[in-house]
Amino acid sequence: MEHNFILFCPASLPLSTLIVENDKSDRDDLREYLGPHSDIIAIEGIASTFAEAIQLLNRRTFGLSILDYKLDHYKTIFNLFAVIKDASRFGTVVFTSNYPDEINAYDLLEAPFDLPLHKPIDEHSVGEFIEKLRDYLTLKLASKITYKVKEVGTGRVFKLADDDILFISAGNNEQEIHCTDGSLIKVRQSLESIQPILNQSIFMQTHRGYIINTNKVVSSGSYMGEPRFLFFDNKKGGPKAKYTKGLEAALAARGVPLD
Repeated sequence: MEHNFILFCPASLPLSTLIVENDKSDRDDLREYLGPHSDIIAIEGIASTFAEAIQLLNRRTFGLSILDYKLDHYKTIFNLFAVIKDASRFGTVVFTSNYPDEINAYDLLEAPFDLPLHKPIDEHSVGEFIEKLRDYLTLKLASKITYKVKEVGTGRVFKLADDDILFISAGNNEQEIHCTDGSLIKVRQSLESIQPILNQSIFMQTHRGYIINTNKVVSSGSYMGEPRFLFFDNKKGGPKAKYTKGLEAALAARGVPLD
């Protein structure tokens, strides 16, 4: 099944990290320099060749990829982007080069997402690198670009934060993302596959046909004679979702009583 709703940036630490570096001594150095920072980086994949990198990225998704700009046989990281079509596989990307001038500015414009540049990571620069990485991730999370959603039919791509989503409802063949701005985005992906991607601290599957953002619920009650409806604004004619038991504690913690 095509995944139209994906995690766009890492939401938790440490980041599962991929290192792609063709020089053995540089690979060993990266492990040594990054090892003490296990609170933010967990090295879970190391590739020394283009083929090894492809194999790892086809097998799993990483939260962070540290890539040597130039790989083997004159291939660069942009050859990786050309082969791995799902950009989310890389997570946040940092690439290094011993020769920054060789990096083509046009390549950067053609990259599938913004790439933070950094000089080679060594014993002198690793502290600065970790600090910049923390700042970068904080900024990325604070910018509230959390999910990348591809709309069925139009193919348009939306970048949504937790706060942008009221709830997601199940349809016959498509799921509908109900947004705080009143828009509706349809995706062809099951609720069961979407639910684990979402922020588990605020999103809850309250009914077989609904995943709701508990932060957005303002009240509950009956609607058109049916009980157990959640309301996301103070108008009964506004957005609403059905719920079952199990929601009381989550909403009570936020001061929202259930009728």
